Amino acid sequence: MAKANTMPAPRSPAGTVAKEKTGRGADWAPELFQRRILIVVTGLTPQVATETAYALAISRRPAWVPTELRIVTTGTGGAKARAILLGDGPGAIRTLCDEWSLPPISFGSRDIHVVRDGTGHPLDDLRTEADHRFAADLIARQVLECASDPASAIHVSLAGGRKTMSFLAGYCLSLFGRAQDRLTHVLVPEEFDGHPEFFFPTRRSRKVTALDGRALDLKDATVSLAEVPFVALGTLAPALVGSAQRGLFSDAVEAIQKRVAPPLRFLENRPAIDVAGLEVDLQPLIYAWYAWFVWLRREGIGAQGFVRHTDAACETFGPFYGWLAKRLDWMGSERTAKLLSQDFEPGFFEQKKARLNRALQAALGGAATGLLIVPRGKRPLTRFGISLDPARTSAEWKWPTANQLGVRSRG
Repeated sequence: MAKANTMPAPRSPAGTVAKEKTGRGADWAPELFQRRILIVVTGLTPQVATETAYALAISRRPAWVPTELRIVTTGTGGAKARAILLGDGPGAIRTLCDEWSLPPISFGSRDIHVVRDGTGHPLDDLRTEADHRFAADLIARQVLECASDPASAIHVSLAGGRKTMSFLAGYCLSLFGRAQDRLTHVLVPEEFDGHPEFFFPTRRSRKVTALDGRALDLKDATVSLAEVPFVALGTLAPALVGSAQRGLFSDAVEAIQKRVAPPLRFLENRPAIDVAGLEVDLQPLIYAWYAWFVWLRREGIGAQGFVRHTDAACETFGPFYGWLAKRLDWMGSERTAKLLSQDFEPGFFEQKKARLNRALQAALGGAATGLLIVPRGKRPLTRFGISLDPARTSAEWKWPTANQLGVRSRG
């Protein structure tokens, strides 16, 4: 197995990794980082790894020579990658480095990461929702682990594997990526693409027969990269990048959404909310219902602000509604307050939750995601609440405390 190139990254006098000036302004120079990690999603054609490595190290200027390679693939793809990229002899990766006089790329069997189900069995295909979840979690762990090292620069290739896996690889790089990370798609001429004997353009002439019978010379192949711009959110969530949490893709998405969700403010002069400057009118009861959920979150009532329908009404919503109605003239209706002093039936609870979520989605579209009332936990112990960070919520009136309303926290 080849050893990693341990060449130190050039550093400025202040000790930080060197920067370069590009058309985008001051930017981290990926080729100067000590660890340069190439992550490739592959299917049954692991050649995409050598094609991408060649394009980065030989075609690209300035050259970006990988020090490490990681493959993410299926069970069948893993066997192909081991046979072709490692092989019984030098393997395609070692052959690439030898032929083009590149520093060794650290790559071995442990760097081929296969998607597995909940029992640890390799998956040859992604056919179910659970299969895609296992793939998403694996890719998220790999990208997050690499991004956790400030001395690393990551390059993700989208060319191989299932379309969903390629999408997830790009998505994960967006979630955890930093200024020095890159996302590309490798471009290979049609006559060489998928040819079983083509792994990279050779330095010396080597004749092969094309799939259509034509004579080809591997030396004549041109391989290039199409860079895919992406929004690097890793810099917005350093705490998330610094720890792998449970390594779950869905957890990472939720954590990022909490950080980028627009601020929520409750208006006082009418039943409406302000979301990043956009005002959304609500029915008075729905306004109070939403404010109650935010208040639960701010006070940590229930399970960190998430409650069951049996936690509601007489012990929490009733006092909160009554307090709010006394301060907002337009709330009106003592009859409504009396109605809500009784415990909620599940249908009533679900109806108000659904009506609120529909109103938010109709007004805000995709921006409503972090503002919705969502479930947490499994039946019959499912709780509901708002996942938005309480620090991003406010009101034109002063929030009451649980003590002021005589409400105690319930688990």
